Amino acid sequence: MKTRNEYLRTLYEKKEKILLERKIYHKSRIISFTSAAAFFLIICAILVSPLVDIFHLSHSIENIHTVSISITEDNTLIRNYTDEKIISEIEDCLNLLSFSNKKPQISENKSLYIVTLKYSDGTEKISYLLEAKQTSRDIGITTFSFSINDILNKYK
Repeated sequence: MKTRNEYLRTLYEKKEKILLERKIYHKSRIISFTSAAAFFLIICAILVSPLVDIFHLSHSIENIHTVSISITEDNTLIRNYTDEKIISEIEDCLNLLSFSNKKPQISENKSLYIVTLKYSDGTEKISYLLEAKQTSRDIGITTFSFSINDILNKYK
């Protein structure tokens, strides 16, 4: 049988051993997390660098451009633009208008314009715009509101 001092000494040794193992485990855990984070940062830096082209995205995005823009009103084709200069100007004008991706309900005094943008990769983007029909009323008040008719009148 152990004496009290021997018993306490073995108890303290066990406690110190457990504390030392915890310190070592904690330090090794910190080292493994920091090395994993450093590895992750290195991989991200390599993938983001301009020398690495992930999935060849930059080349495909640069080459996709609008080939033609067609504008229809009430299911009749009004204009079909294919000139690159005119297409870029019309795209700037179209960005000023608020289009809908879903076909809206047509009311009595409104026209539905469907603008179809065809891209060089073969995809199409169809947008809908509902505008009030033009009436010629000159009452002396002028306000600026950009419409699809302005595009149609400017680019014939």
